[in-house]
Amino acid sequence: MINDKFFYKITSRWDPKKKRAVKVTQKYLGKITKEGIIPPKHIRVREAYKHVLVKEYGASSFILSISQDIIEKLKEVFPYDWKELFCLALFRLIERSPLKRMGFYYENSISLKG
Repeated sequence: MINDKFFYKITSRWDPKKKRAVKVTQKYLGKITKEGIIPPKHIRVREAYKHVLVKEYGASSFILSISQDIIEKLKEVFPYDWKELFCLALFRLIERSPLKRMGFYYENSISLKG
């Protein structure tokens, strides 16, 4: 019969003062029950919200709404590349980030797709 037992990751290290190994508890891994191992609560909560996506909406939507004149000028001068140019300028303004991170910001923005 298995009673509820707590499960930890444990290692040891040498203690020169005691001249022997000392047990070091590193991490709580869960609880062992008859049904199996139950992970810690913080891991169960993280797993429950794994499907939630966070998208940036507010700043880019606001700037998109007030810059229609800029978008029209970009469409005239760069009819095929205006959207990419506007997105680069927008994310550079909002995030102050180098070009290598622009793909990440585009994927995590909801208002500029489509």
